[in-house]
Amino acid sequence: MLTIKVRTEAFDLMQNYYRTFHDPIIRCLIRFSGRLDAAALERAVDLSLSAAPPIACGFTPRTHGWVYGGFSAKDILSVEKSGTPKREEQILLSRLNFEKGPQLKLFLIREGEGDALCAVMSHLVADGAGFKQYLYLLADLYSRCAENPDYRTAPKPGSRSLSQLLRGYSLREKAAVFSSHSDYARLAQPMPMLLKGDRNRPFLVRLVLEEEPFSRIRSYGKARGATVNDLLLTAYARALHRWTGCADIRFPCFVDMRKYLKYPQKCGICNMTSRYGCRAVFSQDEPFEATLQKISASMSRHKGSPGCLKAPVLLGFLFRIFPRAVLARLSPVLFRAAPVSFTNIGVFEKGRLVFGDRKPEDVFLSSAAKYTPNFQVAVSTWNGRCSLCSSFHGTPEDQKRIRSFLGEMERELVSAAAPRDE
Repeated sequence: MLTIKVRTEAFDLMQNYYRTFHDPIIRCLIRFSGRLDAAALERAVDLSLSAAPPIACGFTPRTHGWVYGGFSAKDILSVEKSGTPKREEQILLSRLNFEKGPQLKLFLIREGEGDALCAVMSHLVADGAGFKQYLYLLADLYSRCAENPDYRTAPKPGSRSLSQLLRGYSLREKAAVFSSHSDYARLAQPMPMLLKGDRNRPFLVRLVLEEEPFSRIRSYGKARGATVNDLLLTAYARALHRWTGCADIRFPCFVDMRKYLKYPQKCGICNMTSRYGCRAVFSQDEPFEATLQKISASMSRHKGSPGCLKAPVLLGFLFRIFPRAVLARLSPVLFRAAPVSFTNIGVFEKGRLVFGDRKPEDVFLSSAAKYTPNFQVAVSTWNGRCSLCSSFHGTPEDQKRIRSFLGEMERELVSAAAPRDE
């Protein structure tokens, strides 16, 4: 077997340590109205591995690094001749062998006259934005392979290193990063989530904000100078307030650091995520708009500061000077996982998920299935529809509670954006 050396990066160690709290897996479902060409998809998967070499590797605890496993599309892609929504959920919640690999599983499920593509990727390979980048690449390669069965041009990998964060920054800009303040540590606190947990029972809960009400919600936010993310964070904070009874709600909101790169086109399929701290102190019977103003102001302050770059840049520095084994032992200190968190994967670009002549009818992405007492909501948007998802290991009662929680988020948003009589 040909041996390929795949470089280990700092965030690989971090995501491997997070296996203490969850299975670090990102999941996506893409539903089509027609059939995909399985042979063209297999060729596309093989070509895609050149752009994301860790997919074909295992991450070994012996060296705390990648070991090439020689995997191909035949090890990654499965075709099932029939499927149901229950089967789709089982596939999306399937596990990966992180130590041996591969770090990606794809399932093409034949459903009536259409297909569903379920993708399950290790978080050691990429974050949500990196996963989207991979799916866009796969769609492009499939389109080329479907048009030309002899297409064999493999894409080149980009940088996965944290060192690219400050590449091209002036001394003044670098000084601003290192002198910035981050309040993340004090936000990593548990809350009384009322979830029992069951490590042997993973499930995924999804709630969809349909196009018409979501359009009203966006218009409501725009009229108040708030982003969609501000609105979702507000609904999340208010649902946590109702659920836990805590008046002081604190949690991290994940941010894609690619927006800070001077040369984003050179960034490969990787983890490039940091955190903003989100906090809301509630007064009695506080209206939605009052909470929105607090959170929107807080997010604006964060966006105007390079503070979210500081911890990753310092981590990258430590990674260059300390052996991996030392950093692995320091993981509980270096990599603090927040029990309660929120991640907005963002909008899937319609034109970039077209597979040949097949356009998706539905797309959503969900994050790692948490273990109690950890909890997270992941948001993704496709074609004007917003999906609120939470993956968790828990009891049937936990599943009902989380479905109710997402319903509370929906009620907060819909109620705030409802037309008012003048």
